[in-house]
Amino acid sequence: MIVNFLAYTIGIPILAGLFCLVIPERLKVLTRLLAFIVTLASLAASVRIFICKPLYWPPVPHPAFIADNLSALIGLGISFFSLLITVYSFGFIKKNVNKYLGYVLMTLGASLGAAFSNNLIFLLVFWGFLGLTLYLLISFGGPASAYAAKKTFIIVGGSDVVMILGVAILYKITGTFNMSAIHIGIGGGLLSSAAFLCLVIGAFAKAGAMPFHVW
Repeated sequence: MIVNFLAYTIGIPILAGLFCLVIPERLKVLTRLLAFIVTLASLAASVRIFICKPLYWPPVPHPAFIADNLSALIGLGISFFSLLITVYSFGFIKKNVNKYLGYVLMTLGASLGAAFSNNLIFLLVFWGFLGLTLYLLISFGGPASAYAAKKTFIIVGGSDVVMILGVAILYKITGTFNMSAIHIGIGGGLLSSAAFLCLVIGAFAKAGAMPFHVW
């Protein structure tokens, strides 16, 4: 069923990334081939999702994942740039290819999971997982990058705590974690403004936007 493309597009890159971690280093050609196939398939699936939107999974009144106009466009961009990153890395990543491409694939799956999430809990899970893969990719540079990786983990991890606080405030206001069921007006009051600021802080920190760009 086409609605399952949402689940497949999110789950397959994560599983493939975990599989890459156990592929021996001597089989780096196999790892590169797997990463290329998965990222290319992810792009193809994202194109189909973009064409066939809106899509829901599972097909219930408040699905866990939704591909609407905005999320489908974001998913298309994520898949496209992940393919470019994967192909470009073939030329300069010579050691620990399995780990690097494994982290890239898991980042791809988690990014798509965050983009398509319609449930705030799922969003937080994928958002936190992205923090971990971000830390692993930055620390991939060896001992020289250890400080930068730790700094990233502290800033991003701290902002994730603020984001969790924002989700908790939203739940207190609305009584639901389903984003499609949340409707708050511009003049929603102090609590809604606090929730908005908490979510913005979490998003800006993960994106490296000012003033959280120092990581």
